[in-house]
Amino acid sequence: MKSFDIKEIIGNKGKIVFDDLSTIDISLGIENNIDNLKEDLLQVELVNGNLLDVGWNPSFDIEGYFNVCVIKDYDWMGPFYLKKCNQWNDLNELIKEAIKFNLEK
Repeated sequence: MKSFDIKEIIGNKGKIVFDDLSTIDISLGIENNIDNLKEDLLQVELVNGNLLDVGWNPSFDIEGYFNVCVIKDYDWMGPFYLKKCNQWNDLNELIKEAIKFNLEK
């Protein structure tokens, strides 16, 4: 099984609050994981109090996409950072980018 090592990606930049992302075998691809792809996959409280949130929208939909966002001051309607992708490799890079963006601002 190949999965995201969220602890390695996050390092000392935050605390994992919720993580279903690490349980998904990414070697199976998107199509074979569609039953695991839902709106709530990962939430991390970053060191400055902002939240990193990762989900698949719409849940369980093969036409969906990953949402990677950073939420500041619990403003879910106006994310501080928001990008989308639909591939595992891109998701890994967007999570790293979101953390870096959060720490620079």
